[in-house]
Amino acid sequence: MSESAIKHPGQADGERFDSKISVRAVAYFLVGWGIAMVALLAAVWLVQRTLTGNLPLTTTVAPSPTELPQPLQPSPGHPQLPWQDMAALRAAQEQRLNSSGPDHIAIQQAMEQLLRSGALTRPWQNPGTQPYQRPRSEDKPSVENRT
Repeated sequence: MSESAIKHPGQADGERFDSKISVRAVAYFLVGWGIAMVALLAAVWLVQRTLTGNLPLTTTVAPSPTELPQPLQPSPGHPQLPWQDMAALRAAQEQRLNSSGPDHIAIQQAMEQLLRSGALTRPWQNPGTQPYQRPRSEDKPSVENRT
């Protein structure tokens, strides 16, 4: 298929296709874009220079080990490292879990009671899937007694 056989929109038969791109417009765009980039880079350079306060570049000497900041842990008031703290926390939780007290029972004892109760032998039913049951009238106070 030859190039002359391709018909472009708005082209009459036998008319040569001529692009309507203006070389002058492209040149103006490129010159404007270049000027905008130079202005933008100059603005960024000025802002950077203003923020740094025109400080001269200096070389720094590495501080001695005694001048370095000391780690937070272990510290005088807290002589343990994080992994030691976690180990102590886990041990305290295990001790609480396996002991009985006035407000709780040991986990082994609780599991045995649950198995003996038979609650695990009944199939679990999701309360959200149960059909709605209207409350009985004796469960609700009368209109006069409501506050």
